[in-house]
Amino acid sequence: MNRFAFAFAAFAIVAAPQAALAETPFTAEFAAVFASKTRVIADGAVWQCAETTCKAALKRTRPSMRACKELAEKAGALKSFGTREAQLSAEEITQCNTAVRG
Repeated sequence: MNRFAFAFAAFAIVAAPQAALAETPFTAEFAAVFASKTRVIADGAVWQCAETTCKAALKRTRPSMRACKELAEKAGALKSFGTREAQLSAEEITQCNTAVRG
């Protein structure tokens, strides 16, 4: 194996786990306004919330119902949930909001 191929293989072994840990920005829009800036811990992330929006970086690229329900349970009914590339559908948001207490 030439030196270039060896160096590339070594880099790939080291870099691959780092790529798997990349975080994706998520946004959740809520039906109600937060009275003040708030932090909510849900789905292993700290969500920064203000007005009607919460934002967090999650170690996944697609929204999950589990994450949405956990956030809804702790922060209230959602209007939307996801990333710039992928959002839960209106039907999924309705299902997510079944986790809201009260």
